[in-house]
Amino acid sequence: MKLVFTLDTHGTCVGQLRDELLPLEELANTWEFPYDIFFVLRVLPEGYGRKTSRRFDSRDHTLELDISISYEQYQRMSKHE
Repeated sequence: MKLVFTLDTHGTCVGQLRDELLPLEELANTWEFPYDIFFVLRVLPEGYGRKTSRRFDSRDHTLELDISISYEQYQRMSKHE
């Protein structure tokens, strides 16, 4: 199984959160699971209009989770939120 965490953000602590998740990427290589899962974590200005989405491709056996939050909303949150 492949588990991947990527970012599309600047000037936030989301990079630190991704660093905390990186050991899971290596561990997931040992798991017997028929699908690969890709996470994209985005913190972008509201003006970009980016929405959270998901896509499952049965041919490639992949699940893509694109998680978006506006930068303006993120500024009001703590790292743990």
